[in-house]
Amino acid sequence: MSAFRQVYKVPDLVEITYGEQDRGICIRDNSGTFFDAKRPIDPTKIVWKPWLDVQLPFLFDASGKTDFFEVTETRLTINYDLIASAFYLLSGWHEFVSEERDRYGRFPYRASIQHELGIVQLPVVNYYFDILKDAIEQFYDISLPFRLNGAFPFYIAVTHDIDNLHSGWLEEGFAALKKGRLASAFSLLIHKAKGKDLWNNLDTLLAFEHRRGITASYYFLPSQGMPHQIPHADYEVTDAEVTAYMEAVKEAGSEIGIHGPVGSHLKSDNLKKYLSLFDSEIAGGRFHYLAFEPGVTPQVLERAGLRYDSTLGFAEHTGFRNSFAHPFYLFDLENRRPTSVLEIPLVVMDQTLSQKKYMGIPPERAVEHVYPLLEEIRKFNGAAAILWHNNFFSSIKFGGWEEVLSDMISYGKQHGGAMGSVQKLIECIDRS
Repeated sequence: MSAFRQVYKVPDLVEITYGEQDRGICIRDNSGTFFDAKRPIDPTKIVWKPWLDVQLPFLFDASGKTDFFEVTETRLTINYDLIASAFYLLSGWHEFVSEERDRYGRFPYRASIQHELGIVQLPVVNYYFDILKDAIEQFYDISLPFRLNGAFPFYIAVTHDIDNLHSGWLEEGFAALKKGRLASAFSLLIHKAKGKDLWNNLDTLLAFEHRRGITASYYFLPSQGMPHQIPHADYEVTDAEVTAYMEAVKEAGSEIGIHGPVGSHLKSDNLKKYLSLFDSEIAGGRFHYLAFEPGVTPQVLERAGLRYDSTLGFAEHTGFRNSFAHPFYLFDLENRRPTSVLEIPLVVMDQTLSQKKYMGIPPERAVEHVYPLLEEIRKFNGAAAILWHNNFFSSIKFGGWEEVLSDMISYGKQHGGAMGSVQKLIECIDRS
């Protein structure tokens, strides 16, 4: 219920209970002892019902024959187990009980319940909460406002993972040669010889955001080489040039965060070691390659003293990995308790859209794919993150992708949304 109260302002007079009670709002307990064992949902227990003109799955309600509500003078009973269904999706239970992992050690989108049910584009938990909101408003004859509506109609956190600063001459040069742009390839070599790489472009990112009047979160990767056979940074976070960039980011009002190396999502001591390399206090960030182990990583983040994380999105597909269009507190599934770490859902990543092994969408078609996701966030006064790497601001290998980000920012502004860093978002949450 804490997640529901993060979305709506619920007055003290409202009584919400789980199971059979005599008074107030009662949510029927249909899940029983399901969560006592580590098992996935039984597909035969899932039924589909319409709400807000959308077909929704209810995970523990096999009959599907009853109305949503039963009302008496003293009680309104919700016949569908919204709490268990919401917990299953929000906590990442499906990932927790699955042994499937890809070659990078990540839980794959193809094994997700979002893929199985075709719901990755929908924040299903928000629809569950809308049902509960409707029940409360009916029973108590009140109106429940969105908690964050006074701060913004919706919020898009703009984030950058800084993987590489010195490799653009090679990758962009190869891309230029493939396109027959010999002059461009030669120009890249000349600039590299003079000490300037096309991907060493954080000044370009800051200027891009300054022109649009927004801030962003910059996540720096404090590890080089090939840990776990995965490429990491081509720079050191302690280099004078990089620390100067960090100062410029902070002076612009943007945020410095950590892009946790693969492996640091499993051990808090490793994560703390990497955090110690930064001169300034770090509130949060995102793990490299979206590495996240649901039974371990929430505790790792909490023990490392981080306030937030923004890793939870699928690399292979845009959308809502935990079926929620709001920040939420990660759950420690091993110890059955909520943590103090706020998760900012990652709904769109440039590589997810562009790479052929993922969605393979060209930039001219990307916006039409992204807008429905932004509409869902807007519908529920939500907040989520988008990720644009600094190399996607280059014009040769990644031509057109800077414009996609610009179009998303324009969409947000046209619809009254707020755009900025995760830090600014958390400040709004703290004030709400």
